[in-house]
Parts: sequence; structure tokens; C-alpha cells
Amino acid sequence: MKAIFKQTVLMVAMITVSTAVALAATPAYSRSLAMIQREAKQPVSHQELVRFVSVIKEIQPIDIKAHELAKNSKLNDQEKRYKLAQYEGQIKGVVLHNHLTPVRYASLIRKTQIDPRFAARVKKYIS
Repeated sequence: MKAIFKQTVLMVAMITVSTAVALAATPAYSRSLAMIQREAKQPVSHQELVRFVSVIKEIQPIDIKAHELAKNSKLNDQEKRYKLAQYEGQIKGVVLHNHLTPVRYASLIRKTQIDPRFAARVKKYIS
């Protein structure tokens, strides 16, 4: 179970990294990064925790597709970027559908990395 949680957090972090790379191309990146850091320190309600865990579970199949795509040698870089952009759009859709903003979602990811008690709460609901 511990391995599943660690894998899930790593998976979510990788997705967040790809989103962060896309954000880095925008002028609002530094503001977003500061907001993520600030929001990661905020308390999380039970309802928000449940929504966050729902996002993690719902994006897992998308993440698997993205990893398979990255390994696909039949596609060129442009085709891969196009498909990855589609996956990123799907992920954003899942985040928004679960009533989280991309910044809040990223801050919750960050919180799992810096707050062991929050990580334990997330683990409890993933299991």
C-alpha cells in the first residue's frame, strides 16, 4: 500500500511537472508558482481532500497513456507534443470537473510533498 501511494504521488508530481513546464511559457508563471507555494500551506477541508483524491484516481489512466506515448518510437516529437497537449487538456478538465483550480491542485500536490500528515490523509483515501 505504501508503494502504491508513493507511486501515485510520483505520478501526480510528473503530471504536475508537465503542467508546470507548460506554465513556464506563460508570463503568469512566477505569480502561479508563488501562489502554489502559498496555498500549499493552507488548511484543507475534508471535502477538498475528497475532490483531490478523486482527481488523482481519475487522471491515472491519462497518465498511463502519456507514459505509453512517450515510449512510442513510431511517433515523431511533434505528434507526441500534440497528443501530450491533448492529455494535459483532459487532466485540466478532470481538475476543473472536481471543483479545483489548476493552481489549487498543484498546491495540494506540493502539500503532499512537504506535509507528512496531509500525505497520510491522502493515502488513507486513495486506499
